[in-house]
Amino acid sequence: LETDLGQKGIAKCDDEAHWLILRKPYITSTNSATIMGVNSYESRIGLWAIKTGKMQEEFEDKLVMQIGRMLEPIIGQLAMEHYNVSAFKDTDLHIRGADKIATSLDYVCEKPSEEMMAMHPDIKPDSIVILECKNVGENAYRNLWVDNKPPLYIQCQVQHQLMCTGYDFA
Repeated sequence: LETDLGQKGIAKCDDEAHWLILRKPYITSTNSATIMGVNSYESRIGLWAIKTGKMQEEFEDKLVMQIGRMLEPIIGQLAMEHYNVSAFKDTDLHIRGADKIATSLDYVCEKPSEEMMAMHPDIKPDSIVILECKNVGENAYRNLWVDNKPPLYIQCQVQHQLMCTGYDFA
């Protein structure tokens, strides 16, 4: 774990099993929606019980999650082509240990393109941008994505990612 980043550190993850172990003691981006009360799949009390060791975390690798993992590289590549930008797959765990929070990212763009900055004026030439990939079915998109904006639980996740990394935009 690199700790020369002040409050922030980066843990290198060997594989998914290692990643699951490393992230266990932290509040993660996925947990942020639960804490904010906008995760319809987990309660605050359930998260508390898991994080305090009073209950074991049950993980069911559902088909929709498997599909999402399979499509993530394709979605990432399409986003890079859409924005005419280069990005790398980020497999690290970004940690703010003093705050007991951590996050994982999909892709990171270290140099935004002109197209990206034109579409999103808040992005500056020196911004580091997170590309968060989501596979959304038509019904979920129609019911949850208002005015082409992601639902609140995804916005919580992305805000948590920005807080953990210190990056500029997602």
